[in-house]
Amino acid sequence: MILKGSPAISRLLFFLLMVYNQQPLSAAIKLPRLISNGMVLQREKPIKIWGWADVGEKVEVRFAGTDLVTQAGSDGKWQLLLPAMKAGGPKRMIIKGTNLITLEDILIGDVWLCGGQSNMELTMHTAKEIYQKEIANANNPSIRQFLVKQNYSFYQQQDLEPSSWKSANPQNVLEFSAVGYFFALEVYNKYRIPVGLINNAVGGTPAEAWMSDDALIKFPYLHQQAILFKDPIEIEKVKVKDNDRRKAWFDDLRAKDMGLGYNGNQWKSNSLDFTSWASFTVPGLWQKNILQNNGGVVWLKRIVTLSKSQSMKSGYLELGNIDEQDSTYINGVCIGVTSNKYQLRKYVLPNGLLKEGENIITVRVLDTESPGGFIAKKPYQLILEEEMLPLSGVWKYKVGVEVPPLRNSTFTNFSVKPTVWYNSKIAPILHYQFKGVLWYQGEANVHKAKEYSILFPALIKNWREKFGQGDFPFLFVQLANLGSPDSLPSDDSLTRLREAQAATLSVANTAMAVTHDIGEWDDIHPLNKKEVGRRLFLSAQKVAYGLTSAFVTGPIFKSFQRKGTKFIIHFDNVGSGLRSGNGKPLSHFAIAGEDGNFVWAEAEIQGKNIVVVHTENVKNAIHVRYAWSKNPQIANLYGENGLPAVSFRTDRF
Repeated sequence: MILKGSPAISRLLFFLLMVYNQQPLSAAIKLPRLISNGMVLQREKPIKIWGWADVGEKVEVRFAGTDLVTQAGSDGKWQLLLPAMKAGGPKRMIIKGTNLITLEDILIGDVWLCGGQSNMELTMHTAKEIYQKEIANANNPSIRQFLVKQNYSFYQQQDLEPSSWKSANPQNVLEFSAVGYFFALEVYNKYRIPVGLINNAVGGTPAEAWMSDDALIKFPYLHQQAILFKDPIEIEKVKVKDNDRRKAWFDDLRAKDMGLGYNGNQWKSNSLDFTSWASFTVPGLWQKNILQNNGGVVWLKRIVTLSKSQSMKSGYLELGNIDEQDSTYINGVCIGVTSNKYQLRKYVLPNGLLKEGENIITVRVLDTESPGGFIAKKPYQLILEEEMLPLSGVWKYKVGVEVPPLRNSTFTNFSVKPTVWYNSKIAPILHYQFKGVLWYQGEANVHKAKEYSILFPALIKNWREKFGQGDFPFLFVQLANLGSPDSLPSDDSLTRLREAQAATLSVANTAMAVTHDIGEWDDIHPLNKKEVGRRLFLSAQKVAYGLTSAFVTGPIFKSFQRKGTKFIIHFDNVGSGLRSGNGKPLSHFAIAGEDGNFVWAEAEIQGKNIVVVHTENVKNAIHVRYAWSKNPQIANLYGENGLPAVSFRTDRF
């Protein structure tokens, strides 16, 4: 017990006094994380610099021959507006208050805000297998990215999570948005100006997650969700319930998985006799007798026989994409674990792991719900320096456990709720000037295309109002082809989402990159992001850079006439004319009568901007469609500029 006036209390009071005397009388000025070393500032626009300080504190900013002074307001916030400047740099900025901040290596150029979900988020690292040359040549300090870290919030945040500006080099570029980087490279090669990318995308997010509270008032059920989860008690209650259910499921799975060998007989072991296991062909999805409509664990094994020289080589194991989670072993040693079915498996082999003779690869695949398995058209191979040993073909398998599915859709995913990414990743950067927006999103709204046709324009309007930079260019990517091509004309939600996106072109200063010809039928994340970036740049030429002769997109349906059994279709934006993309007769046109039963039709180009479509298989034909399916793989109408025609329909079924 310390008594009043005791030596102990005296020492404590002396210590506190010394600490107090060392504290500054005023709070140090603080900058938002986006305003930092290596930043790119928007050229030819007044430049806003802002931050925080003690109430009434004097703040001075010196930059490029300009010296401005202000003071923090009653809320501790301050801001200054520097004059518009030409492209250039590097420059230094000095911010002075009670403390001094010096920012180095600042460039003036064009800044593009990259938004959306996983296809914008997809990094050069993910696509590195097809862009090795581009990565090796990525030595350009004039192209920079600020990667906005992820931390959703139901309340508007003042600043971003810690991050920094990084210039393009072979190492840094690996974490750049692939779409953003290739777009920036096109801009730089054309205009020779610095380009800054604010990488602000989050996989799996719907449009409403990127909108503010007030913008969602016109969408009552979305607005109600945003309001509901502003209550931290409600959030915690949901989290506890979900976590308990998830933990119970995984605990039960581990306890029942025979392959984990709690009796000492672990299936990862090389000593296990698996000759009696059933056969399974990799790649491929589970057959009907494997985890049908359930969750569980499937163990797979394969023997690879190596020579002495092969066993001494360094290398890695590629296992493509596995649905859903895997733990992979070689000779009983775990070499990698991945829980994302969209992530390519590439596991480096530890030195000394391989041996002469038989080596056993074991893969434990966990599925929370069906279907599961190994995705086709991905690499399945063992790479030993210059040598490639294929692993596709017959493996041995056995089910470790089969349990009722853990339906992920029944859990509350806060990261996709309305407003959460606007609050944490858009609100903190509203003062930052930029050239325009690159947007690649829509997959998360694919089953609500009609709503999206209103929601997406509302998002654009919302951002333009909040940023206060006028009707800045808003360039977006129409969703790529996906799924098996249809043998007959079809209708589906993905096609209708594309239609909603195309309708957004009616909004001023927007442009769309059509990509229904460069996707991958079996992967929602196609890797050809270089062409996506190029097509976005072609649209930017007109919308953002004033080149009136540029093509905003490929040919667009304008009007049609019926003459007997023929449709005379007129197109806009054809440039010097229309052409077949592969030199073959036009395909993927379909015609229907009043019953809406579409059949394939013949089509041919007649004149600069006209296509004539006809068929003898429909009487009283009144409707026509083009490239109207989730995967219009054979659609081949292009403009002379090499851009594909936008899919369309004349009906409103």
